[in-house]
Amino acid sequence: MNKSVYQAASDSLAGNMMNLPKTNEFMQNSIYNFENRITNPEFQVIKNFDNDIINNNLGLTGKDRIPDGWRGIFFNSNSSIAEKIINSYSFRDYLKSNIKNIIRGNNVDNLITFDKYKDKDLFGSIHNATVLYPHFDKNGNFSAIIFDKYDFKFEQLPKYKAEPIFTTVNNVAAFLEAFKEIKNYYILIDIKVDKSQFKKLN
Repeated sequence: MNKSVYQAASDSLAGNMMNLPKTNEFMQNSIYNFENRITNPEFQVIKNFDNDIINNNLGLTGKDRIPDGWRGIFFNSNSSIAEKIINSYSFRDYLKSNIKNIIRGNNVDNLITFDKYKDKDLFGSIHNATVLYPHFDKNGNFSAIIFDKYDFKFEQLPKYKAEPIFTTVNNVAAFLEAFKEIKNYYILIDIKVDKSQFKKLN
């Protein structure tokens, strides 16, 4: 790709994400392949690993399977992204919709979609994710792992000017992805909510 075009596209992403810190952080990881974030204490980069082992250990099948060659990133339960998820409208809504089945050990909806208006930064950074192993322990504490694949597909631009800028950002990122100017990776986020904190979310 012509570097001036690449730079213009990258500048467009940066300009549109200034007020979305996690959206910007995740994109920076993709653009620079973690080289500028390698010492961040909130996460561990998983690299040069057999992704078939990850897929099998996490029970990932179909569209959720991690392709060969992708690096991963694991956020601990004390990370700012975990805290942002726990306090989000979309996560609270997920728990309210699934809590009875989680407690009973029944099958639950494993998809969480972050609201583009109420959880803008999570919509921009994660959008849709898979909730792995949601459960309560014997003390009433909740645990799960949020899994997402950081990749892009072109979307039709919204008809209404009041729509958030996410479609534009997504399409610029899809353009860069098509020319292999950004790196795909997978995301694992450890979620832990103790019983006292869980009560505050309801």
